[in-house]
Amino acid sequence: MYLKKGEPQDLQYSLDFQENADDEYFLLFKDAGWQHVCSEGNAMHIFSAPPGTKPIYSDIETIIDRYKREKHFVGKAALSILAAMVFLLLLDVMSLYGWLPEALGTISEILLAISTVILVFPGLPYLAYQRKLKKLSNT
Repeated sequence: MYLKKGEPQDLQYSLDFQENADDEYFLLFKDAGWQHVCSEGNAMHIFSAPPGTKPIYSDIETIIDRYKREKHFVGKAALSILAAMVFLLLLDVMSLYGWLPEALGTISEILLAISTVILVFPGLPYLAYQRKLKKLSNT
């Protein structure tokens, strides 16, 4: 995905997560006035439209559905990082007890610190979606 210099435009953008999106999915956005800008992988899609264009997700059920899909998407990434962190923590503990070389423990500590920082990026959005869903469920 590359940015290209173009003429300034007054647009609003919508980010949507839909795994294995089909033609019907993109047609839904197009019919509602949204133009497909780009996709990353097969799950993240960006659309643009002139200001005032009605959002695709405007009723409570579709908003909840969208937040559930987005929470699932970032949740998978967060869970993968968390699993790696548990593995690194186990390596560190094993090296502390002398079951593994001390150098491996040092490496696992460094990688654990790095993965903790990386966990912030999918972890915080996951918690935000969880909170939004809880708030929407109570309305």
